[in-house]
Amino acid sequence: MGDSPLHWIEISASALRHNLHVLRRKIPKSAKIMAMVKANAYGHGLNIAAPVLAPHVDFFGVNTISEALTIRKLGLKTPILITAPVSPSDFLLVAKHHISLCVHSLDFLQSLSLSRSSISIHLKVNTGMNRLGLSPIELLSALALIKRSPHLTLEGIYTHFHSADTNKIATLKQLDVFLQTVSQTKYLFPAVLAHCANSAAIFNYSQTHLDLVRPGITIYGLSPNPSLTIIPALKPAILWKSKIVLVRNLSTEETVGYGATYTTNQKKVMGLIPLGYSDGLDIRLANKGLVYINNKSTPIIGRVAMNFISLDLSNVANPLGKTVEILGSNQSAWDLAKSTGNIAYEVLTRLSPFIPRLLTK
Repeated sequence: MGDSPLHWIEISASALRHNLHVLRRKIPKSAKIMAMVKANAYGHGLNIAAPVLAPHVDFFGVNTISEALTIRKLGLKTPILITAPVSPSDFLLVAKHHISLCVHSLDFLQSLSLSRSSISIHLKVNTGMNRLGLSPIELLSALALIKRSPHLTLEGIYTHFHSADTNKIATLKQLDVFLQTVSQTKYLFPAVLAHCANSAAIFNYSQTHLDLVRPGITIYGLSPNPSLTIIPALKPAILWKSKIVLVRNLSTEETVGYGATYTTNQKKVMGLIPLGYSDGLDIRLANKGLVYINNKSTPIIGRVAMNFISLDLSNVANPLGKTVEILGSNQSAWDLAKSTGNIAYEVLTRLSPFIPRLLTK
């Protein structure tokens, strides 16, 4: 990375720590925290976020072995759970780096048992999401196989809620099914960690906290649902900024960008910032998205291109070189998502890993 990038992301260490403090106050002192840092720490940068979070959490949750190894290469010893399937060819690598695996099916558990690799595992139970997970009926077979596999350590049992932010009845039904499986499991493995609370459940259902919670988007300062007002204390940790690299004066009836989708109706001052859809900006922001200069909204004009977007700078004095805010105090990921019918999760996780990321206090 050069010393002076023309667009970059800033991650606030103090905001991350603050959000963890907010989360910690919501759960029992005995409950552990698994910080979900999958998808490049929700776009914030795994290599940036993980070292900040590590002293304050008990586990990291990731989606791939690559993410787990990135954490280990940072020198962090925090326990890690991979919450998605991995190839049996990676079992030795997982064991070497003391990474825990999700057991999502009896077939996968059988592969682990036959591998003879010493691995800690978390059984995932399907309670209604109907994605990964053992059925409650399969649980007893899984527990029996683990008992016969001394090289496997049953570290946890968990499930995932499909509507903890919107559907109380469904969530409590899932919880009831899960608690029955927890009871069966703890009878044979008393020390197992039971966990089911995602961000929405942490704040909505205290009865879901159990032994461990798994916050995701709330760590980064956002509510899991824009309609929820239950978490006012959270602080977004991300700022996405750029600089105006070119200013052009346009006459009436001139067009801007690919497809000539914008035509001036009067004299305009147009500017360019060097980011586009290859960086993760949604193409649907064409001719309707906003960015901010000096805390004032500035419209995007024309299409979002691969590496550039054009702005109407007619009301901005001396714009060349000025800083532009795409995400920050004026516009959250949920605000940006509303412009296109999207969700904040996608806005954040589609941010290119090639955008320079800087850690701030």
